[in-house]
Amino acid sequence: TVTCADSQSSLKCLGDTLTAQDCTSSIEVTGVEDIKSGTAATLSCQISVISSSVNITWHTSDGSAITSSSSYLINDGDFGDYTQSSTMTISGGNTGSDASYKCKASSLSLDADVTVDVFDISGKGASVASGSAATLSCSITGATKQLPVTWESSTTTVSSANGITVSTGTYSSGSQISTLVVSSATKEETYTCYVDASDGSTPHVQVTLTVSGSDSGGGGGMIGIIAGVVAVLLLAVVAMGCYCFKKKKRAKLDEEIYMNQLSDSSQSA
Repeated sequence: TVTCADSQSSLKCLGDTLTAQDCTSSIEVTGVEDIKSGTAATLSCQISVISSSVNITWHTSDGSAITSSSSYLINDGDFGDYTQSSTMTISGGNTGSDASYKCKASSLSLDADVTVDVFDISGKGASVASGSAATLSCSITGATKQLPVTWESSTTTVSSANGITVSTGTYSSGSQISTLVVSSATKEETYTCYVDASDGSTPHVQVTLTVSGSDSGGGGGMIGIIAGVVAVLLLAVVAMGCYCFKKKKRAKLDEEIYMNQLSDSSQSA
């Protein structure tokens, strides 16, 4: 064993090649990246190689001390096994944008910065004529890296097949645009774009494909059926009218012929 130096002389570091420097207290923080804005986030701060409990504090980027409230929940943690951890949970109402915080163990002159990185998503639908190609998009802004994206229709997960092409998009400078392309749109549909955030959640946005001149499977199809029935009935009425008119005209002509024949017979007598 190697006996720790200075303020930690009561501790012993185990190992064959350790030196007194290996026994120096340290601070380690864990931030949060790539969560949807408005999502609660939990930061952690761990102080290692200490012989007793220490006071751990949290501060905003301008140095202001943070205390537990409806916006921030701080847990100092328990001391044990020469370490102590503290966590700070930030409510969703305070994660509207990227932010930086600081964890301090002032008695040990230790501090470290930790960040919360958030992203936003937005969607864009399409309106096309029946049979035309349509492109729908899902935009991610503010992420630190490329994120997995999944598309779903109202009934199933959508992949590149059967006239549909799905692209996750390429990450560049905090932005990523995923697209869903329908090569020949024939019906209206609502699609949902899901993004896999680092906290395990799947924030999403919905986009709508509107197709003019299509049978959307709803009222439009029924209206078409009704219109067809009405057209057939009108044709039947017109045909019946023509038939009755012709029949009446024929009867009148036959009556005139009959009367003429009677007149001729009378004159002959």
